[in-house]
Amino acid sequence: MHPSDYFNDFYEAVLSGNTHNAQTIINSLLEQGDTMDAYRLVSQAMYEVGKLWQANNLSVAQEHLATAVSQFVITQLTIQAIEADQEYNQSVALFSVETNQHNLGIQIILNMFLEHGFLTYYYGADIPNHHIISSLIEHQPDYICYSMTLPNHITKAKELGEMIRNEKRLAHTKILIGGYALLQYPELYNQLEHDYNFESIDELHQWLIRKGD
Repeated sequence: MHPSDYFNDFYEAVLSGNTHNAQTIINSLLEQGDTMDAYRLVSQAMYEVGKLWQANNLSVAQEHLATAVSQFVITQLTIQAIEADQEYNQSVALFSVETNQHNLGIQIILNMFLEHGFLTYYYGADIPNHHIISSLIEHQPDYICYSMTLPNHITKAKELGEMIRNEKRLAHTKILIGGYALLQYPELYNQLEHDYNFESIDELHQWLIRKGD
């Protein structure tokens, strides 16, 4: 089967909240594909879930259920992505920007960085800007990666970008941004401080491959 052939079954599994079926589908996919195929499948399914929610064709409870199933699947892949004897050459801090309570997308990005040998500092969702700045100064990551899911997350993302740029102790750090809000409104990129932006996980994947060359 081609990876795309798994979509309908996986989409049905997350919409119905069937964690067992969702994990079984991912396991079958991984037998003939790789983790990027799994990330694409989950991303596509949740993109469709998001559209249903925005059109008021899905309740908040149903959206949370679908997200929880997808989160479970991605967490299993996170465990696989961590290698105990990994030697790290670069580091990255990852989180969903303040006011953004969605963290499924950034967890997929976390997995990708792990698989490419990065030391990761993963903060999850909706972390206040003044708190994240203090921790970034402490850990001194090479890259800072954060996401925005809805347009109203842009205000805090803009504020954070300016805080990072104005902090001399983070002068060496590069900013990576992405998220559903920027896919919907690409003109928002112009309002945000950043060194790299990615419109898809495949773009990020290719960048990570080049970083490893």
